[in-house]
Amino acid sequence: MWRSPQTNALQEAAREAGIALLGPTLEDPVNDTEYRRVLGMMVEEHADGLIVGDTAANFTNRQVIVDLVQRARLPTIYPYHEHVDIGGLIAYASPPADLWRRMAGQIDEILKGSKPSEMPIFRASKFELLVNLKTAKSLGLQLAHRGTHSFKGVPGPWQLLAAA
Repeated sequence: MWRSPQTNALQEAAREAGIALLGPTLEDPVNDTEYRRVLGMMVEEHADGLIVGDTAANFTNRQVIVDLVQRARLPTIYPYHEHVDIGGLIAYASPPADLWRRMAGQIDEILKGSKPSEMPIFRASKFELLVNLKTAKSLGLQLAHRGTHSFKGVPGPWQLLAAA
């Protein structure tokens, strides 16, 4: 099982939903061969889906991951919209413009003399669920709704966006 700040919350949610989490660990150095090994193990274990973590290595190797997952026909959710842009199925992510805006504000504060160690840490407050319709169709998945939808009554601003 991988380790990240989200691991405990993910394990708890899976336990409550009655879902078993599988997770062969990526070993260093993380490269194409290592991704192939781990995805191969998941296919052998008959995994029903994959959650890709938000590590720098996974972002850097996003094309490798998307290609391997597509060949394995494994429904996958990613942490960044860039994965959906290149053929990934689903991403649950903050809009990039919001993140860049926040980062620019923090850089401005530092340039004006603020000490980074004394600056507050902000968490994203807006998320989007992006679905690549072409990939969904290739996996034989049918979506109840298409286009852009806002979900009312759900805590926080959520959107379902379809990426071609």
